[in-house]
Formats: sequence, C-alpha cells, structure tokens
Amino acid sequence: PVDSVFFVSLGDTVASTHIVGGKVVFPAENPTNCTSKSFVGWTKEQFYNNDDTAPILVKEGSDASANETYYAVFGNQIGSADPLTEVASVVFADIAGSENAAPADVEWYDDAYIGSKNKWDLVESSNNITDMHGYSWRAGEQGTRIGSSSKDEYGYSYDGWIELTMGQSATITKVVTTFSKTRSNDLGVLYVDLGDVHDSNPISEGEDVEYIPATPVTTNTVKLSTAEKAEYIKSVKIYTGGGLAKYENYSTTKCQDVAEPHSIATLTVNGTITTGGVTSAMAGATITITTTPEDGCYRLNTLSVTDANGQKVSLNGNTFVMPNSDVTISATFSILKYTVTAESEANGDASINE
Repeated sequence: PVDSVFFVSLGDTVASTHIVGGKVVFPAENPTNCTSKSFVGWTKEQFYNNDDTAPILVKEGSDASANETYYAVFGNQIGSADPLTEVASVVFADIAGSENAAPADVEWYDDAYIGSKNKWDLVESSNNITDMHGYSWRAGEQGTRIGSSSKDEYGYSYDGWIELTMGQSATITKVVTTFSKTRSNDLGVLYVDLGDVHDSNPISEGEDVEYIPATPVTTNTVKLSTAEKAEYIKSVKIYTGGGLAKYENYSTTKCQDVAEPHSIATLTVNGTITTGGVTSAMAGATITITTTPEDGCYRLNTLSVTDANGQKVSLNGNTFVMPNSDVTISATFSILKYTVTAESEANGDASINE
C-alpha cells in the first residue's frame, strides 16, 4: 500500500499526496479558497489564530507518517521578505589527483592536518571563512572529497566531515553545497549541522544541494558531513535573509478577520463626560462628547482623547473618529472665578471679605 498525507484548508480537504521515502510532498498548487488573506504555508496545528506569531510551519521534505493532516495557514501580508544575502562562501580548488589517489599532503585526518601543505591550499576562493577543521577530507581533481567512515555525535554514519568558521555570527537561513562528482550511483545524504540543528538533504551530482532550516539559526559555524558514500564537494555558500514575507493575523480557521468594537473609557474630576450612552464602537465611527461641569461652579478646561498606546486622537470640536483601538476620553475642569469691585458712596464705606 502507498501511504498518503492530507491537506486541509479552512476545514476542506483540498489535496492528498503520497509519502516519498518517508518524506512529505506538498501539493503542486497552493489552496485558493481564501482570497482576503495570503497563503503562508502548512502546519500540523489544526486550530491556530494569532495576531503576530506564525505557527510552526512544515518544510517540504520533512519526515512524515501515513494519514497525517496538514493545515493551511493564512495571514495578512504587511511586508516583503528580507533579501537573501550571501554572508560566507568557500570554493575548493581543483588539485591534481584522482578519486583513489589524492595526494597525501592535502589530507585531513582526525581533526588534524597532515602533510606539508596548508589547509588553505585546498581553497580556490573564500568569503568570510576564517577557519576550517575536518576529518578525513581530501582534495581531488573535482574539488574536495570526504573519505572515511565514522559516526557523529547524533549517531549518524558519515564518510567524513568539515567545519567552516565565519568571521562573525550570522542568522543563517540557507546553506547551498555543490557536489561535482560522486563515487557511485548511490548519491548519499548531506548532513548539515548548525549547532543545535542537525538535518539532512539528498545529494544530487553536479547540482546545488539546498538546506533551509525550519527556523533561522544564529551561529558562526557550519558543519557538513555525508553518509554512505564519499563525495567530491566543490563549493559551500551560506546565506542570511530571505524566507517568508511578513504577515499578521495568522489563522488556520478564519479567512476574513471579524472586526470587533473597541471600548471607550472616561477619566475626569469635577464634572462628567458622556458619549450618548456609547461605551464601545467600531473603528471609523464618529463619537460625540458631552461634558458637564459639577455644581455650576466649574468650567471645562481641557479635553483630549488617547488610544491604547497613549497616542492622541484628533478632535474636531467635541467629536472624534474612533481609531482601531480602545480609547480614553479625559477632561479637566477648573473652578469658576469672578471679579467683584466695591465702590463707596457718600455717607459710608464698602469692603469685601472673602
């Protein structure tokens, strides 16, 4: 039997695909049953609604189990993706020799360089790579080859490894490795280690092997290893940026956000503030304010409206337009003061006592 996984968008099953090599394969087309938001990706979280933070998105080629369900995530796009920028790279030199007879003086073994050549003789060019360490890496006519069998700290078998150190840490979003030749038809697997993140991609001869971590990783080291067969590696490029555009109002259940009214609060002493009985309103509504001094001994001094972030809302006389936020109406009243003048007439004096 062929194992399948299912893809659900806003409650409707929109596609199913077969699992290939234990990995998930996404549908050829993105869901189209939500036009008021943008499709962001697929997640295993069925009920997800959050204004600012995306759910954990599944990467195509991730491990999959039969009958798993993936849910479409939609969001309102508020910005473009950051540009993809190369932060480091190394191109390995073509050094005379062959697959089975690489010169002994360009071999690394057990994290120690052996022979008279410097390890940088293996490099044709580099950008922001300040150090390299490796286990049983050799230079060959097609590039640099991994050449011994062991296991890494995760228990994976590999045929050698190399660790590249950058001059400064970067938030890595992609690592691209090019293999120019393989030792057999079994192309093997490339493992990429970014500290706490360890993942794999199948190797394609003479093509770029792209590794994209599920979430960006900030580090200054990239460690590569291959499983099953020794391979000729030609270049490694390390990138930051790219990834998803910027969204808000992420959801797996709602296509269109339901607008909700915002509250209206009042703050004053020595008087009252009323808004015609309106205690909440939708954004865009016009609100009329009535202020009443206390006991006829006070008068209105200041009137202001602020949103939930403390920003002032424009007043037009005693009205304002409701923003997309809760608001507070504030008023101050000052006591009324009058000037009294006493005048004396003939045959007597007049005075005023407070």
